[in-house]
Amino acid sequence: MKGSPPAATIPEELSTFPGEDRILLFNPHSGGYMVLDDLTWDYVERIRQGETLEELAGTLAKELNIVEPEAFARIYELLDTMGKRGMISMHQRTGLHPPSFVFIEVTRKCVYPCRTCVLSAGKPLENELTYAEIKDVIDQSAEMDAQSIVLTGGDPMTHPDIMDILAYIREKGRTPGLSSSLLNLTDENAQRLKEMGAAVQVSIDGTTEEVDDWNRGPGAFNTSLKGIDLLNKYGVPWRLAFSITTKNVEQVEGICDMAKDLGAFQVALRKVKWVGRATNIERDELEPGAEIMADIYKKLYRKSLAYKKDGEKFEINAKYNSVLFSGRGQHPLELNCGMGRNTMHIRSDGVILPCSVFSEFPDYYLGNVRKDRLLDIWHSSVRLEKLRRLTVDNIESCKECDIRYLCGGACRAEALVGHGDFMGECGDCEDVRLYYHSIFKNILETSTPISIGIKGGSQ
Repeated sequence: MKGSPPAATIPEELSTFPGEDRILLFNPHSGGYMVLDDLTWDYVERIRQGETLEELAGTLAKELNIVEPEAFARIYELLDTMGKRGMISMHQRTGLHPPSFVFIEVTRKCVYPCRTCVLSAGKPLENELTYAEIKDVIDQSAEMDAQSIVLTGGDPMTHPDIMDILAYIREKGRTPGLSSSLLNLTDENAQRLKEMGAAVQVSIDGTTEEVDDWNRGPGAFNTSLKGIDLLNKYGVPWRLAFSITTKNVEQVEGICDMAKDLGAFQVALRKVKWVGRATNIERDELEPGAEIMADIYKKLYRKSLAYKKDGEKFEINAKYNSVLFSGRGQHPLELNCGMGRNTMHIRSDGVILPCSVFSEFPDYYLGNVRKDRLLDIWHSSVRLEKLRRLTVDNIESCKECDIRYLCGGACRAEALVGHGDFMGECGDCEDVRLYYHSIFKNILETSTPISIGIKGGSQ
């Protein structure tokens, strides 16, 4: 209908980055982007404001001195291009969904004194959950319909019943996960991991024994490599995870290549969080500067593009890169970490948390599995509801930021624990702003703008 608004819906969360005589539009839902000239941007704005096709075509015809059928054709061409480039809104999901992941810290015990450990793990907590209580937590997680139950620590491989716990997760129809240094992994246990369909995360912080052992302690590097050999021997899928510090900053790309060459399906990385044991080190001695981090993200972005071009299935899971490839999905206003929406964390003494980083902050405790049921907490917790209401449009430090829909509020827990203000900036903010602005500046400078003022210019 000529008197109707266009059927396409352009998302309210569209992010804009102006350049000289052009503007870049980025859709955080899909990761799609376009560079437009100023005239075309004016018409996109008119579409967003609800002008009808008849109004749009009439205005364009007068402005360009063309006949209305040609103006209609150019508007339809623009809308078609926007659809093909992922600029049209997705239906937003509504309602509360079961968590994708429940993380169960089966023990705080760990033999490696990692300098960057968020939990300062080492000795077990007092009154840790028994085997029977851990099984009850798994029952409750299944009752919530959590898709995956991941065992963490400390190092869960130090728990005497670890393999039976993982098997019980599979028995309950959930996907078992394990995050470990692979200490004490044997042929028998590796085979069991394969049989139960477990996925494993291994942490290695360098390409050399010297760099990795600086953080994790003597012997950690070789222990993990031996464990990886066993995972590969029995075909257990695994990914490598690490934190970026001043000690390994020159090896970041090398760690990614090492993970791929060793057989990982993915490498996951982030800048070190200045919480837990990391606070024993001067911050500027541990954290790379913002320009260094922005440069790392750019290098990993290019490396990811190269992997995709070569048809590699291996993925680099760099927190702030994924939005550029596939967007943030149905609701980019939400915090990107899934806290309160997709994840729940159980401490080894039963304390229920929205995120492990809140481990020593009682104001964020949600209850204890010894007296509270997870399903009730998930649906009725006042604290969780407050967290769910948080969006990048109502966090004080985010609401005026032009990249808020891309970064998703960064890490609120780190903003509190590392910087003292839950609603303030976190340690990633400056890094990510520099990174995204650099990427978009390059796109603006190297792209030919789409132009509704030229016949065929919107293709």
